[in-house]
Amino acid sequence: MLQSLSQHFELILFTAALDQYADVILDTFQGKAFFDHVLTRKQCLFVKEHQVYVKDLNILLADRTLADIVIVDNKIESYASNLENGIPITDYVGQENDDMLLILNRYLLKLRKVSDVREVILRDFFLENL
Repeated sequence: MLQSLSQHFELILFTAALDQYADVILDTFQGKAFFDHVLTRKQCLFVKEHQVYVKDLNILLADRTLADIVIVDNKIESYASNLENGIPITDYVGQENDDMLLILNRYLLKLRKVSDVREVILRDFFLENL
C-alpha cells in the first residue's frame, strides 16, 4: 500500500509519539523507502487542559495548502485543529481479517483527483454535523 500511495502522494509519518517509536514504525514497514518526512511529538502542540498532543497541520504549510493535506489517525483528538482534513481509522491490533488499509488505499487514491480534500472528507465523514 505504501508503495502505491508514494507514487501519487507525498507521504509524511506524523506521530504524537517519541522519535524512537517513529523509528520502530519505519523499520517495521520499511517506511524509510516510502515516507518523505517524519514528524514526532516534538512537532505536536500539547494541550495541557486535555493532556493531549495535537498534530497541527499548519506546520506543513510552507509549500503545501490544507486543500491538499490529509491526515489519517486512530485518535480524532490528534487532528482536532484540522478535523476537515482528517480520516479516522480504527486501531490495528493484528486481526488477520482487517481490511481497513485496503479501503483506505482506495479512498486516498480517489482523493488525488479532487481540488479540495476537505470538502470531500467533510461530506464523506459527516464532519459538518459535529
